[in-house]
Amino acid sequence: MNEINAKAPNFFDQFLPSYEALFARIWSRDKVRFDSNLYSISRNILQRAFSSGFGSVTTDLNAPDHLRISLQEANIARFAAAKTAKQVIELNRLLQSHKTFDSFSKAANQLNITYNNAWLKAEYDTAFTTAQANSDYFRHQQSKNVFPYLQFDTVGDGRVRDEHAKLDGMIVKVGSSQHDLLNPPLGYNCRCRWRQMLDSEIEEKDIVKQSDIVKQLKSTKVGKQTTYDIMQKYGFDKNKAKVNEVFSNAQFHIKNFKESGLSHKDYGLTDYKSMRNNLYVYKPDYVNNNQWFNDRIGMNNLSQNDTIRLTDFRRRPILWERKHFKFEDPTIAENVISNPDEVWLTKNGKVYQRQYLKFWNDKAVRVQVDLSNDLSEQITKAEFVKNVDSFRKGVLVK
Repeated sequence: MNEINAKAPNFFDQFLPSYEALFARIWSRDKVRFDSNLYSISRNILQRAFSSGFGSVTTDLNAPDHLRISLQEANIARFAAAKTAKQVIELNRLLQSHKTFDSFSKAANQLNITYNNAWLKAEYDTAFTTAQANSDYFRHQQSKNVFPYLQFDTVGDGRVRDEHAKLDGMIVKVGSSQHDLLNPPLGYNCRCRWRQMLDSEIEEKDIVKQSDIVKQLKSTKVGKQTTYDIMQKYGFDKNKAKVNEVFSNAQFHIKNFKESGLSHKDYGLTDYKSMRNNLYVYKPDYVNNNQWFNDRIGMNNLSQNDTIRLTDFRRRPILWERKHFKFEDPTIAENVISNPDEVWLTKNGKVYQRQYLKFWNDKAVRVQVDLSNDLSEQITKAEFVKNVDSFRKGVLVK
């Protein structure tokens, strides 16, 4: 059977230099709320696991994979930011209970081992297996006319937990509520997968009922909690493919994380006013806006009269509807998303928003892109901004 093939390395050494610098800053009573180095390392590690699990992505700009991946990458970035913020909170707490730097640094190193070795290994495997399962889910949906059923399959070795072994062989219909409940992973370090089945291979009586799955999950315990309780507690009872998540809110180190509280200063970035003298002067590219828009209709394999498709710095498709096309220099807006100086991510309800920013000596431009499960990535605002630092908040993704 398929094994987790993205083996997690020892992460501790990757974090050690940044961690030592961080707790030295905290010991010096510097007011620290966040650390950009820890965040970047965590995000990059989890992103690699996700990419390995999800697999190759089509270059077809009409394919839904682009939106799915963008949403799951946004989820990973927020998770890494929340985890970093929680570690800084814990380090600041340690400061209150240790009187010498030697004592404080030993406790801080132990925190690093916990967060960035033991826990991160489990999170790495979860990112890999969730991405793999999410990719499988969409593939199974596409092929359900040929393979309408799935059989729950454990790896079958000595490491399979008893509660998952009892689910082995259960058969569900693709897209059913049973499929949603059993879609792997069912817990941290879960390696279970689905095996596709033809209609001719099963009978109706073979399909497991939702109530029987729940009963089985409630019949096994880990400590004082049932398997079903644990799945609900950590969000493993939901089909993450349907909501395009890798980590549920229950798995975040800070529940209901509000990334909008982070600013450019928390990432160690200077104010726009301080850096503008070293920047180029903005040079407008005067064009006929309607003609510019019309010239791009049909480009990038999109045939819609009221919408054009551009691509951003990740080569992901970005839509721009005519009703949102009100910026006086669209050529610059296109340049901003394809080559931004910074990109900031926030989440407003179910909608993610990215602020693509570009700085010049005399002005700055922001292009806002919204995306959600129900909304393809699209430009909803493009404008010159005076107080650009007010948009430099959230999770820095570029």
